Amino acid sequence: MAHTLFVWREKAYDGEIALARKGHLLNSAGARRASTLENKPKLVFRVRHDDAEELVTDPVEVYHLTHKYPQSTVDILPVVA
Repeated sequence: MAHTLFVWREKAYDGEIALARKGHLLNSAGARRASTLENKPKLVFRVRHDDAEELVTDPVEVYHLTHKYPQSTVDILPVVA
């Protein structure tokens, strides 16, 4: 079963309740979503390349993306419970 994280600015939130608890949004409409199979992910990686942005939790996927797009940049976002 996939686990959904919500990315808002420079942090990732573990579910809509965590996002609402921090008072950033009343709902998740403005946040980007990242899906993972991990139960308790600690980090989300934001990989920006060619006018696109991908949110991943797997460091191996970050490796593949940065080698596929050498000019990409990676931001590391902590997950807030």
